Formats: sequence, structure tokens, C-alpha cells
Amino acid sequence: MSLKTPQNIVTAAAEWVGLLDSTSASDADWLACESWCAAHPLHRTTFEKMWAFHDRLDQAGPAEIKALQSLASKPKQDLRRALVYGFAFVMFAGLSWSLLTSDSLRDNFPDYHTARGEQKTVALASGNVVILDTDTAIRVTERERLDTVRLITGRLLARVNRSPERRFSIQSTFGSATALGTAYEVELTASAMKVSVIESTVRVCPANTPPACETLSPGERASVDRHRVTRLPKSAPATFSSWATGWVEAVNEDLTVVLTELNRYRSLPLVFDPERLKGRRVSGIFPVRDQDAALRGVVTSSGTRLVYTDNGTVSVVN
Repeated sequence: MSLKTPQNIVTAAAEWVGLLDSTSASDADWLACESWCAAHPLHRTTFEKMWAFHDRLDQAGPAEIKALQSLASKPKQDLRRALVYGFAFVMFAGLSWSLLTSDSLRDNFPDYHTARGEQKTVALASGNVVILDTDTAIRVTERERLDTVRLITGRLLARVNRSPERRFSIQSTFGSATALGTAYEVELTASAMKVSVIESTVRVCPANTPPACETLSPGERASVDRHRVTRLPKSAPATFSSWATGWVEAVNEDLTVVLTELNRYRSLPLVFDPERLKGRRVSGIFPVRDQDAALRGVVTSSGTRLVYTDNGTVSVVN
């Protein structure tokens, strides 16, 4: 059965758009709006539809604006707010839950994606940069005051310009990671979104429990599922996102961890038995774009060897 959007959600979304459209909107207002959006998937979807309508008003030509102003006898900003509220009424009257909660459908059509072994740099109009790791897909929404990246699969590194008038947020099915100016890594697993902060601070919020938001500083990491933020052990920020420079770095790391990381980039994954390799450690810097060189370095450092089969499979054994 199709369910209409509750009126209180539609009204609240319209009020947030009206508030954030004003020049007096503060950092606290933006963070409060982000917390409200994170409280429920329908909050965010409704807000995004409102804001998209708001953006279309900015693209109207002079004749269209003049005609609208003559109808409403209001300045452009007041007119925009009035029309957004009018659009809210239309949404409440006609749009169904199934139309609003369509991320599962839209995620099938990413704006940018990488294949196995591929990496890609995406430069946004704002100057913000997103680096996609192998097997990664994103959708991007660029607005006047907010860049939103929805991470569908994989891992990315975001480098965000510091601007008091522009926000940057990474969204996923598990929650959000919002920053003003920073560098941070976000990775999706089957059960959570992992966030690692390199510079400045990032506010992370679980999708279904916004009061559980946490603020992360450089070197801090967290795992975010739909209901909670779990802090992970701190690390030196320099150890994050070495993959973005084309390398896998390891300092006395478990061999199976390094092999698993290298497998991200291989069309035919390495074969290994974690139990048989238990206790093997490895140190070094291994190129992800030259797998043969990476493997030579790994086996030399770990004291293991490679076994090749006729079908092309490569096994790492003691």
C-alpha cells in the first residue's frame, strides 16, 4: 500500500529549507538540520526534494521571475520560500512513500564508478575532490551551499575546501559523515560505514539514531551502523588512505590483512589459507598498480612463496 509523507515531516523540511536559504544560517543550524535528516530516511529524502525545488527557482529566467513576482508581489527570496511551502503541500497531497524512498532504485545508476583495479579522481565544481578506490560507486548532488556524495559501494577519500558557507557530506545507508573543511576516508562494509579522519573534524551520525552523533578529530576512526557510532583505535593520520597514492603500506602487519588489501585490485584474487599463514608479518610499501612487484615484495618480506597453477591462480603458501 502506498503511504503519503506525514504532514509534520513535509512542514519541517520546508522550514529547514527556508532557514538555510537565509544569509543568517549558522554552523549550528546546518548541523541541526543534518541531525534532523539523519533521524529517518524519509526526513533526508523529503528535505532533498524540497532543496532541489528551491534550486530550480534560482535557475528561472528574468521573465519567469517577473511573472512569479507579479503573482505573489514578493521579493525573490520570500517568493522562493512561499513556493517551497506550496510545493510541500503538493508533496503531502500526492507523493507516496514508495516514490520518496527511492535510493535503492537510484543507486543502480551511479554518477561515477570504478572497476576492479581502477581508481578515479572526481573534481567537483566547488573545488572539493573525491578519490574513488577500486570497486567504488557514488552519486553526487551539488547545490549552492552543500555537496552531498552518496557512497553506494567501496571506499573513497574526500578532500574538502574550508568554506564557512558550504558544507560537504558523505551519505550511505548506514549514516552520514559531514565536514566543513577536512580530509577523511569513508569505507562501506557489509554491516557498517567506517570513517577515518586525516585533517580537521568530521561529524558522524547513524541513520536511525541522530542523538548518537559523534565528532571525530585527526587520527580518530569510527564504525557507523544504522543505530550507533563505535569508536575504533586511533592511528597516525599519515597511515590513512595510502591507497589513494597507489600504494599499500604495512608496518609489521598481519600478512593476511595485506593480501586481502591487494585482492581488492586483482581480477583473479590471490588464494591463501589464513590459518596456515597465521603469525606471518610483513612490512613494506607495495604498488597496487603493479601486482607482480607487490607480490615479490610481500613474499620477500614475509618469508612465504608463490605457487602458480595452469588456470592462472596464484597461491601464497609457507
